[in-house]
Amino acid sequence: MDHRFLFSHDYALINPLQVETSAWETWPVKPIAVPELGTQSLVLPRLLNLRVLSDAESTTLYGRVLQWEQTNPDHPFFTALFGTDLSEDRVLNRLGSRFLYRRSAQEHVLLRWYDPRVFCHLLWLLDEGQLAQLLGPVRVWSWRDAAGVWHQYERAAVPATFAPFRPSPAQWATLGRLGVLNRILVYLASEHPSLQVKPAQAEQFLAQAYETWDMEDESDCRLFVEQALCIHPDIHQHPAMRERLQQVRRRECSYVGACVDLDPSDLQHMASRCHGSL
Repeated sequence: MDHRFLFSHDYALINPLQVETSAWETWPVKPIAVPELGTQSLVLPRLLNLRVLSDAESTTLYGRVLQWEQTNPDHPFFTALFGTDLSEDRVLNRLGSRFLYRRSAQEHVLLRWYDPRVFCHLLWLLDEGQLAQLLGPVRVWSWRDAAGVWHQYERAAVPATFAPFRPSPAQWATLGRLGVLNRILVYLASEHPSLQVKPAQAEQFLAQAYETWDMEDESDCRLFVEQALCIHPDIHQHPAMRERLQQVRRRECSYVGACVDLDPSDLQHMASRCHGSL
């Protein structure tokens, strides 16, 4: 991040779960409160108004950001940067109203869309209209990925009305699996560095593991996704694999246990048949 990029935004968010208090408490940060969460609001990000800083303060802040990220490369100082014409008070109010959502009559969900590990997936999970509903008055949103590269999303257009953000049931299910999905993606990047994985494709197989085969253990789901992406997308249609999956569905064993007797040559042999009769 360079100085010009940082201050091309109006506001910044700091995640207090990732950046220690001493690093930001001297700056004019404001908490984003969600009354329904009570004291749990303390885990929400803090808002820093970049527009009110003097030139000297801006220079000092930029130096602090660089220093922090040199010693903490895995956690950016700012979890997000964004631009909007709203005043600080209205930004605090609008953001607070967009963190807690009613999934059903009985369930409210804290949607951590401000977290880069979540927001990056919203770009393929949601359509532009839904993103506009989620961002509301925010016209540009920037975040840093795990490799340290900053990305920017510009809202396509100002919504005519700020309708409530309502994901579909399938989208809610995916949102609930993003933690597992991210851990699987990290695992695949470590174990199969040459594999080019599209998160949406990995989520497709992860959904099958949970919803079609009733898997409960994350390690079982990870193996299922790994096989589909690394061996063949139709590998689980093979009769020998379907028998193992049925055993898992009947709770006779774990999927990892069901596959313990398979070696790479077995899987490759099954995969060779996936182009034909399967």
